[in-house]
Amino acid sequence: MIVAVAVKLGQLIYTMPRPNRHYNVMHRMSDEKIPLAGREQGFLTDKGEFLDRDSAALHAIECGQITECKFVKNHLFSEDLW
Repeated sequence: MIVAVAVKLGQLIYTMPRPNRHYNVMHRMSDEKIPLAGREQGFLTDKGEFLDRDSAALHAIECGQITECKFVKNHLFSEDLW
């Protein structure tokens, strides 16, 4: 199950729980002077695994969290979840 938005930068993962959006994570990163170049937006599962937007879409559909992505097919947005 998808439990949080996440932004991956190198080996580090920055995350915030629902109902936060990716921009909330990136805003906090910016406030902390963490560079945003090279970031990858995705989601965190209940098992602590980072998934990119495409993998997260398949995961959310497979576990029954959503039936389809509302905005871009097979590309998950936090708005699809909460």
